[in-house]
Amino acid sequence: MIISQINGRLGNQLFQYAIARALSNRQSVDFAMDISVANFPYAMSPYNIVDHRVHMLKVHGELVWEPDHGYKYNPTLVEGKKNLTLGGSWQSWKYFEDIKDIIKSEFTLREPVGVETKAMEARILEPSDSVCLSIRRGDYLSPQWASILAVPLDKYYQEAIAHVRNRLKEPHFFIFSDEPRWAKNNFHYTQDCPTTFVDLNEQGSGYKMGREHEDLFLMSQCKHHIIPNSSFSWWGSYLRRGQGIAIAPSRWFVNCKYQIAL
Repeated sequence: MIISQINGRLGNQLFQYAIARALSNRQSVDFAMDISVANFPYAMSPYNIVDHRVHMLKVHGELVWEPDHGYKYNPTLVEGKKNLTLGGSWQSWKYFEDIKDIIKSEFTLREPVGVETKAMEARILEPSDSVCLSIRRGDYLSPQWASILAVPLDKYYQEAIAHVRNRLKEPHFFIFSDEPRWAKNNFHYTQDCPTTFVDLNEQGSGYKMGREHEDLFLMSQCKHHIIPNSSFSWWGSYLRRGQGIAIAPSRWFVNCKYQIAL
């Protein structure tokens, strides 16, 4: 059996599920998600996944912890092993590329989205070239994570927006952020283009706990994507409808030693 330790928020959890699902499929063994070590609430209940959760009292088989923050592809660590516990994030799409259609099918929602989300979906689907632009702040600015994840992205956003505007006749930017009030007051790089700030959070700061899946759903309805160094935003782009422009920063960490391998 393949056991994946579930940790982090929704973006991380989706990666942890995806690698376990793929290894299970390739090696013809069962898999389950160990929620005994979770530091955030389990967030995948809204999805059409194989929702097999367990509370492990001890490590099952060999414990393999992903190196390099999980962004490199290290197949020799996990392939061919039928009794395995996965620790860490495992954030490379190459682990589940062979079952991407299954992953995209299972990462659809079991229930219809709420009224507000449905109305915003209609607004996103109206323009022919909707562009999801995500801004991650929040915990990235905390003392714990700033030295690792607070990569300067101002120049990146300006260049990405310029690239999109050169490629698309009439882009409409939909701005998503875990600090939507800050984004409205401070992010002005799209001010001369049609722009909608997506804020379905009553408090105006942070994705509302329990409805992150609806924010991710809305991101995926956009045709094009400009994302920051965020696994949550990455999934919004990966699950997008059809083919479109997808732009991500080349640096995922302040320390250049670690580069994204998505």
